[in-house]
Amino acid sequence: KGSTHLSVVAVKNKLTPVWKDLARWGITSLGKGFYEFSFSSLEDVRRVRSIASWNLNPGTLKLFAWSKP
Repeated sequence: KGSTHLSVVAVKNKLTPVWKDLARWGITSLGKGFYEFSFSSLEDVRRVRSIASWNLNPGTLKLFAWSKP
């Protein structure tokens, strides 16, 4: 509460140097500070998910698997 969520562009700009070894990936805002990521390979998904949270300085990105109901 009271914190401003990062835009998709801001998150992508912060993660691009960190995820530079990954193939193509994308990000979509789901609103309220939630984002959906897409990756071009299952191996990239595993690499990203092997780290529970990413420091975006300021802020932290916490990842969890999500599927549409």
